Amino acid sequence: MKEIAQCYSQTAPGLHAIIFVTTTGRFTKEEKDTFDFFLTHLGKEVIDYMIVVFTGKDKLDHKKLTIKQFVSNLKDESALRWLLNRTEYRYTAFGYGGDRADREAEVIELLEMIDNLVKENEGSYYTNDMYKRNEKLLKERWEEEKRKETEKLEKEIQSAKKSAQNEFEEKQKELEKDFENQKIEHENNMKKLNAKFNEQESDIEKIKNKNKQDLEEMRREIEQREMALTIRRIEAERDIEIRLREEAERKVIDRKMTFREDNRSDSGFFEQALMAAGKAIGVVVDAVYNFFGRLF
Repeated sequence: MKEIAQCYSQTAPGLHAIIFVTTTGRFTKEEKDTFDFFLTHLGKEVIDYMIVVFTGKDKLDHKKLTIKQFVSNLKDESALRWLLNRTEYRYTAFGYGGDRADREAEVIELLEMIDNLVKENEGSYYTNDMYKRNEKLLKERWEEEKRKETEKLEKEIQSAKKSAQNEFEEKQKELEKDFENQKIEHENNMKKLNAKFNEQESDIEKIKNKNKQDLEEMRREIEQREMALTIRRIEAERDIEIRLREEAERKVIDRKMTFREDNRSDSGFFEQALMAAGKAIGVVVDAVYNFFGRLF
């Protein structure tokens, strides 16, 4: 509708002709709806300014049919016959085949039909006044339909509100009743829980006393285990120290014997070597002792 209104504003003071384009094939429902759209929104006067232009003339040429023969062969109940009856058989046809002269002849024929239509209408236009008059009627009808729809919607809203209010009141009563029942049930449950709690308090005290005794026994048992482990560690350290010293002394004696055999002629050097070996063995023994002391 915006495009149509713009068309009229750009072709003032009005239109001499309106061309409705269709094909020589089947006249579809969409095309019929388009035609009805013009009649509904622009008024019946638009028919007096309308020319039907068929495309597909070249297909008729292949069948060796003229456009007039095609029209005469249309059935009375066909949609195209209905369309031509409404437009008082103002029609022509265009094709895509043939030479330039044929195309020019088709254009000339259409322009002549437009000139004849202008004469028939005594030079009058399909003007904006017609459009505005029809728009006014449509607007009044739309306002009336809107008013009726608004009244209907208002009644539905009021009915829905009343129904919702009744439903809300019923639901509120049910909730209040459920609340009272739950309150009574809760009070009964609290009484049972209090009685059960009082019964369990004495049992809890007994359990606490028993746990206290068990913890005390566990503490004493842990202390005894720690003492036993300490004694075992001390004994193990002592055994290791004795064994290491015995082993070190044995090695010193063995080294002395070996060294004496190898160095009988140098007694001073022999004594110094023995002292160095003794110190080295002592350092090793102390290191081993410290290592096992950390482990235990």
